[in-house]
Amino acid sequence: KGYVHAQKLVGSNKIPVPNKHATEEDWNDVFKRLGAPDSPEGYQYNLKDVELDQGQVSEFNKKAHQLGLLPKQAEGLIKFYNEMNGNNAASQEDQAAQAQLNTETELKKEFGPQFEKRLDQAKRLAVNSLGSEFLENTFLKDGSRLGDNLQVIKAFSNLADKLSEDPIIQG
Repeated sequence: KGYVHAQKLVGSNKIPVPNKHATEEDWNDVFKRLGAPDSPEGYQYNLKDVELDQGQVSEFNKKAHQLGLLPKQAEGLIKFYNEMNGNNAASQEDQAAQAQLNTETELKKEFGPQFEKRLDQAKRLAVNSLGSEFLENTFLKDGSRLGDNLQVIKAFSNLADKLSEDPIIQG
C-alpha cells in the first residue's frame, strides 16, 4: 500500500514547504512556484473606473513582490483599499454636510434676522482672505469643513462687522 502511494507521488508537481531554518531565497522559490511574478512589473490589475496613482502602485508592487504576494492577492488588496477610501470619503462628506446643517441652525439662532447679511459678509471676507478652495477642502477633526465651522464663521462675521462701513442714515 505504501509503495502504491509513493508511486502516485512520483512525477507529481510538489512544492516543498520551507522549515523555520529556511532563507528568503527558499521562500521566494515557493512563491514563484505558486504564481508570484518574477519582478514587481509583473503585477497587472484589472480595475475598471478606478484611477490609480502610478507612483503609489509602483511602490505597492515592489512591496507585494518582496512579500511574495500572488497577483490575485495584490489585486484584492488594491480593490479593498480603494473601496475603503471611497467609503471614508463618503462618510467624511456626510459628516461635513451634517456639521454644515448644525452650524447653520446655530447661527440662525444667534444672528436672528441678520443671519443672511452677516453670513454673506463673513463669506466675502473669508473667501477674499483664504480662498474658497481652501475653505471647502480643509477638514477639521470634528468632520466639519473649515468654511462651515461655527467659530470660524463667527470670527469672520465679527471681523467683517468691524471692518465694514456704517450704512447711510436716511432722514
